[in-house]
Amino acid sequence: MLERVAVHHLESGGLRLLRGGRPRKRMLHSAFWVHGSGELDLAAAAASLFGGGGGCCGEEGGSTETTPTLQQQLLQANSTWRRADSIHLDFLYPSGALSFLRYLGRAVPRREGSPMFSVGGGKREYSSSTQLPSSEVVDPDHQLQERSLPITRAVPEPGLERPEDDNFAGLGEFMKSPQPGRYESAWYHYWNSKSATSKEAKAVRRHFISRYMLQSNHKQEWIRILSLLTSRPPKSWTNMDYESVIKCYIRLDHPERALEVLKNNVKRSLSSRNSGFEAFIRFYVLRERWDLVMEAWRILRGAENGTAQDRDRDRIMHLDTTALPCLRDPENFPKFVERIVRWADTIPMRERGGRRAPPLDDELAETLMKGCLSYITRPEAPWMGVLWENTWYYIRHRPGWIITKSDWERTISYLAGAFQDEKATYRYSRFRVHDPKDMSLDVMNKVLRCYARLEDLKGMQMVWDDILVFSDVGRPNRESYSILMAALARRGDSAGVYELLRRYTEEFIPETPQELSHIMQAHVERGELRDVVSWFERMLHEYGIKPDIISYNILINAHRKVGDVDGAARRVQEMLDRGLKPDTTTYNILLKMCASRGDVAGAENIFNLIKQSGLRLDPYAYEAMASAYVAVKDMDKAEAILKQVAEQSFDISPTPIWNTVLSAHAAMGNDERVNQIFELMHQREVPFDYYTYGIVMHCLCLAGKMESAEQTLTYMKEAKFHINTDKYAILMVGYLRLGDFRMVWETFKRILDDGLKADFKTLAVLLKSYAHAEVEEDSDMTGDMVHLKATEKTLDEITAEVRDLDLTSFDSVKSATPPWLFTPLINVYFHKSAWDRAIDIFARFLRVSTKEEYGASPNLQMYKSMMRVYHAGGDVEGVRHMWEGLKTTAVQLHKAIDLKLPNRRTILEVYRNEVCSALSILIRAMAQTKDIDIIDEEVKSIQGFGYELDNVNWNDYVQALVLAGDLAKAAEVCEKNLMSRWNDVRLYFFYQDPTMRGEEGKELPAVRPFIRTIETVATELRALEELRKRGDPTAKTLLVGIYRNAPTTWEACDGLEDLEGRASKEMMFRLQKSGEELMVGGDGRGGGGYY
Repeated sequence: MLERVAVHHLESGGLRLLRGGRPRKRMLHSAFWVHGSGELDLAAAAASLFGGGGGCCGEEGGSTETTPTLQQQLLQANSTWRRADSIHLDFLYPSGALSFLRYLGRAVPRREGSPMFSVGGGKREYSSSTQLPSSEVVDPDHQLQERSLPITRAVPEPGLERPEDDNFAGLGEFMKSPQPGRYESAWYHYWNSKSATSKEAKAVRRHFISRYMLQSNHKQEWIRILSLLTSRPPKSWTNMDYESVIKCYIRLDHPERALEVLKNNVKRSLSSRNSGFEAFIRFYVLRERWDLVMEAWRILRGAENGTAQDRDRDRIMHLDTTALPCLRDPENFPKFVERIVRWADTIPMRERGGRRAPPLDDELAETLMKGCLSYITRPEAPWMGVLWENTWYYIRHRPGWIITKSDWERTISYLAGAFQDEKATYRYSRFRVHDPKDMSLDVMNKVLRCYARLEDLKGMQMVWDDILVFSDVGRPNRESYSILMAALARRGDSAGVYELLRRYTEEFIPETPQELSHIMQAHVERGELRDVVSWFERMLHEYGIKPDIISYNILINAHRKVGDVDGAARRVQEMLDRGLKPDTTTYNILLKMCASRGDVAGAENIFNLIKQSGLRLDPYAYEAMASAYVAVKDMDKAEAILKQVAEQSFDISPTPIWNTVLSAHAAMGNDERVNQIFELMHQREVPFDYYTYGIVMHCLCLAGKMESAEQTLTYMKEAKFHINTDKYAILMVGYLRLGDFRMVWETFKRILDDGLKADFKTLAVLLKSYAHAEVEEDSDMTGDMVHLKATEKTLDEITAEVRDLDLTSFDSVKSATPPWLFTPLINVYFHKSAWDRAIDIFARFLRVSTKEEYGASPNLQMYKSMMRVYHAGGDVEGVRHMWEGLKTTAVQLHKAIDLKLPNRRTILEVYRNEVCSALSILIRAMAQTKDIDIIDEEVKSIQGFGYELDNVNWNDYVQALVLAGDLAKAAEVCEKNLMSRWNDVRLYFFYQDPTMRGEEGKELPAVRPFIRTIETVATELRALEELRKRGDPTAKTLLVGIYRNAPTTWEACDGLEDLEGRASKEMMFRLQKSGEELMVGGDGRGGGGYY
């Protein structure tokens, strides 16, 4: 109501006041108090003050014409305009009304119908007291701007009140920690802060307040910023000022004013062109106002008054199209692309190969789409998938649109940075067809890295050659060499890395340890510890470079891979002495070392050290910890690791941790639990990887479901997995278990047909199938008559041929011929009693190993197999020789890790019984020669390392002592180590009739004497008793000693049922065994002949 009263009584729109007209001030007061503040709206009143609309100046009694709208009045830029700062209206308001209006202006949000500009044009609306008459000379450009834009100059208001909830000391404090929504505080502190002394400081304050106030959704803040910025001469505007003015106009729905600013300023300042155009174009693209977008484009391109051919070439300016689609609002980017594509589809396409300048609309569409592509492919941008593909495809297939060299390079860099290696290498292969010149070496290095991640050696070689031909520098740089050397190092190609390093040192001088770390890593992959240590020493002494934490991690890992825990411990201590602090990689290497040998206590200690050091546990640490629990078959704790992993998120996939637990259950035959974990992985969206599907195939093969295993392999091929020979090896083992040798050979043939090279794993399975097949054909042959000619010929061919390095091998030295390639054939010959042929195969392995620089030593299984062979052949010295090798190897593999005492040899608990079967072979062999001292020495030796004897060992030991004639010691050993659970098994020994033994099906204790052991001791006691009856005092003394020192053993022997018959059977057994030894030198059964 107030505005209607004001307009009615101020018929001239306020101008009559200056001509002496009679103001009816009293009625304004009454109207205000009658109608109150609820209906206050000064839009019409404010509009009546701006320039002579509606004929108010010429008619005394008012006008019946429609009052012009605010937009129409803002478009008037003629002589009727009057400067608002020359009119003072405070006297119109009664006492107290002005302060109430100020309160409303500060506290009440702007309504949709509120005026666009402040009546006074200052900091506060509803007041003209802040607008002082201008006494300065007005700049012509500034005067033109004021005629075009009805904004009064922003002058500080002395009475600006501080918000009640404001607690900032000043603008500086506010700028340090701006809080959202505190616009009144920001505005207050801006005007009340001390004036900045420099132009740059003023600009910083102005940019801050503009950026902050434009975060508001209220028009009041936009108007304040607009009045602030337009009070300055346009030629002094910065890029951000220019952009802020445009944003204010377009938000206030005045595109014509924004276009006028664009047009006036595009000629003035080259540096301010882009910012305003970007904000304007993006705003109206999203609203699909293509008429306004095209108008802005015509202004920018100098064709606002004509066609594309009439452009002023001096005014061409490329938009910053990388920022254009975003402008701090990336959420709307997909909509931005969608609207451009929809509009571009309505534009006639250019003719291919046309020479005329493209139409403006098609040119704009191309610029915008390429801007979207630039935004997508900006550095460090996230992968946008389908959006990138659609944008690239649209530009590539639009007639007349050209993908420039810069577009290609940005796209390839983007794909490489997003790890889209296949897409990046494909785009590069398409780009290089065009014979590019001066291509960025940085981009080519990224492509080289993509091929390296794909393990594409041919691709790497192609890019390396391209660098020499196409790159902008014409030769590789340090990064190029580093990428290629690292890729070859991961393949274990030490010769290739060495050749590159030689070329590298001819062009560059090594300055950092990383430049020499690649050759070390290559030898680590091969398991060649000596060369790793050699290059580590050369780094320091020859090149004068101090090793860093990465160098030490490589060295420690080299010791780990060959099982040298003492060396690893020494290197860790050496690293600490040099002042280097372990990092996550160091801890993970030590964790893997503990896990590989089942050292749970050591693994848990290092796991806790990682937590205490403040480093983040990564999937590698969790995988190693799960492996440690799996090694000791503690599946509850292993699955507890899975629960911890499921509650966290990682940058890399946690699938290997799940695979570790899965494979353990599969190996133990827990099919039901395997299925449950598979289901749990599906529920938690844990992706199946290459090794997960291998576990699936392994489980199916164990269950005999070969058809399903074959289907799994087919699915992996269809899913684009890179299939290696290991999956075929799983199938071959499955068919071998079923005795289907034909399918074993057929599967091996498929390996070759698929272009893969047979490795030692597949060849070992093939050899075993050949051996079993030949044995079945010659089943009636025994002894030296057995000669597996075809199998041995195949073995010779395998060992003679130079093969690719198998980095998936479990052997420590990957470059060596593995012993397990020969062991199956040795075992076949042993079971057929062809011991000479077995020894010949073993000698063949030793010859091959000796010729190799890093030849492998026999493993535990080969040592044990050869002990059986030598024992069966009666070669006691051969047994002893193999035992010494087995013992040394076992101690090295089974010792616990002690970083403080690296030379301490304590066997892990999980391996306490690991040498028991081999020890039994030694005891039986030594019993034949009655060399008890050697047995005692070896038993004491392995017990000193921490090994324990199992039940079989103690029974063998007792029987060996009896055969050697030391009955007293035999009885004592039996009493101490076998009779602790005698009461649980006495009925079993006393009676041969099962009904007399008590509980049917009762499980016997793990520690107990064998019946053969008791019968052996009892037979000797019976013989002593006969001697005692004949008056032999020595026999009597011996019997008394046994009775006192081994009463339980005496009871067991004395209580045997049918002792006479048992003794006769024992003597017949000994005579028979003695005869076999005379004929063939042993029992031929490889053990077990004494019980």
